[in-house]
Amino acid sequence: MRELVLFIGALLLFVNAEAQTQAVRIFGNAPDYAGRKIALQVSNDPVSDHTETLVELNILPDGSFDESVLINQTTCCFATFDRWKAVIYLQPTQSYELVFPPSQPLTEQEKRNPFFRSSEIAFGLKDLPESDINRLIQKFESAYNDEENRYFNEIFKDKSTAAADLMLSDLNSQFPKSENSYFENYKFFRLTAIRFALSQDKTNSFVKTYIDRTPIDFNLPPFREIFDQQFTNFFYQESNKIGGDQFRVLVGTANLSGIENNLTKQKGWSTKLSRMVILKGISDGYYQAQFNPQTMLVLLAKIAQSDWTPAEKSTAAFLKSKLIFLTKGTAAPDLALKTLNGDAIKLSSLKGKMTYLSFTTVTNPICRQHLDEMKKFGQQFASNVEFVTVLPEADLARKEVILQQNWPGKILIADDKAIETYRVKTFPTAFLLDEDQTFIASPALNPLDGLQQQLAGILKNKRIEELRNQAK
Repeated sequence: MRELVLFIGALLLFVNAEAQTQAVRIFGNAPDYAGRKIALQVSNDPVSDHTETLVELNILPDGSFDESVLINQTTCCFATFDRWKAVIYLQPTQSYELVFPPSQPLTEQEKRNPFFRSSEIAFGLKDLPESDINRLIQKFESAYNDEENRYFNEIFKDKSTAAADLMLSDLNSQFPKSENSYFENYKFFRLTAIRFALSQDKTNSFVKTYIDRTPIDFNLPPFREIFDQQFTNFFYQESNKIGGDQFRVLVGTANLSGIENNLTKQKGWSTKLSRMVILKGISDGYYQAQFNPQTMLVLLAKIAQSDWTPAEKSTAAFLKSKLIFLTKGTAAPDLALKTLNGDAIKLSSLKGKMTYLSFTTVTNPICRQHLDEMKKFGQQFASNVEFVTVLPEADLARKEVILQQNWPGKILIADDKAIETYRVKTFPTAFLLDEDQTFIASPALNPLDGLQQQLAGILKNKRIEELRNQAK
């Protein structure tokens, strides 16, 4: 009898979970993107920038695509392709016929431009009812922009409370309370941005009234915007205000429980908000001179061993990976590369020697000077250092010329994804890896600026260390 009761209970839990998760259909025709796979992604925290793929749109040769995905609540997701970041809001049980923007691939210069940002647009959608969340948000944003333009000078220049109240009143009148809770939260935080723009209010009262509201949805774009505005440089701001000495000590000593108690007990914030604010403080504090970066990493290590929720620990882990990515002492990401003849080769297969990994292009005269300079000392280090020159796919058109140069080491080809993995924005960019492919120098010196001396010094120190170990 007991086993039957347990079975029924488990079955009810399964049925309940299935009932909460419902399918969404996403289909359409995008001939400009035929043959491509474009991921719809979600981001559920405003700190680490980590994204997860919700569904991948497999666009067939004829341009058609038809996919489904299971979700349990309204979800904001986006796809980044060409120069676009296209956004859509998905609701359980709904079907969406997407309309893609015209294909506009990035130029090589834009790909390498560290300041380039994708243009954010809304996906085109066919035959949606007026009650759909995408339609509601589009209409609201149009009205919001009209009102903001109307009152811009009074609110942002003159700091007029009366103008802000008029704008809020106009929008509330045009969009009275609805039954769509997601849209109501969207409106609330969008209007909160006007209140914040007017006063730049970072008081505890403002946080408790306008931000720390149940439920907190980190997937909601207007919430993420106001969260970022309110809590950017939080550790710095809190430590340097009048009476902030105690908080500065808590941060400086990596007192995680003390920082959390300060927010939850003294300020009265919810645990969920407080912990995300702590993560935001760590993220910003890592780059600020007032705080030791290692102290920020210690806080993240303490979070990993704490009673924080799995989702919060996951955000902390993603944040740590982001902060230490490509830094000295960390593991170099593996790369799938190709030889000039098209044979596949992995960067990890070259372990055993130090690796000088240089991302370059033969179309750049400075890059060619570096490669020519390496010919002068490449043989000197050949037994200890693997020189790996990574070229973009476009350089394959100059294959015969490249082969005639007798540049040292391996000349390999990488696609855009591999180059982006190492965040290469300008050519040349180089890294020096140890025998186990951890970073020794990131970035490394170039051949015209001391690379030969750097390699000689590292090898000398390694030899001295070997002799010391032998003498023990």
